[in-house]
Amino acid sequence: MRTKFNHTLNRFFDLTETIFSFFNAILVTIMIVVVVLDVFSTLLKYPITITTELTGLTFAWITGFSGVIITMRDGNIALDIVKTKFKGTAKIIVDTVIDMICIAFSWLMFTASWEMCVSMKELYMPLFRFPKTVLYLSMLLMFGMITLVLLLRIIQRFVNLEVHHE
Repeated sequence: MRTKFNHTLNRFFDLTETIFSFFNAILVTIMIVVVVLDVFSTLLKYPITITTELTGLTFAWITGFSGVIITMRDGNIALDIVKTKFKGTAKIIVDTVIDMICIAFSWLMFTASWEMCVSMKELYMPLFRFPKTVLYLSMLLMFGMITLVLLLRIIQRFVNLEVHHE
């Protein structure tokens, strides 16, 4: 069971990372094109006002997708410094406590993002006429996915524990 669970979970993480990386690549490409156009249009004294909204939209979603990918890879350098100081059972406990603290923070941010989405549904972006909720959906998705990834990591950690019988 443990092997099947690990295999399924790793496939879920790999698939999610592939999808999010694909969308990130598209968004980064769009953002680069938009920023280059903005720079040239400003130099030519013909600023394109839509670039500000496009940059804001793409940056929010790039940040959201990247946050999930970093969490799946366990890539937070500040947390790694603490986690590498422990071994064995102490490491399992420290990793779990750190993940639980991160879950609490992510859940708070998820609920705050939801409240922002709800409160911004009547406000529209000036040029695109999208509800501003589109900006805050990236945070909602990111913190929801980070919470899910951390919960799955804790479950995986306990599924993989060796049970010793005397």
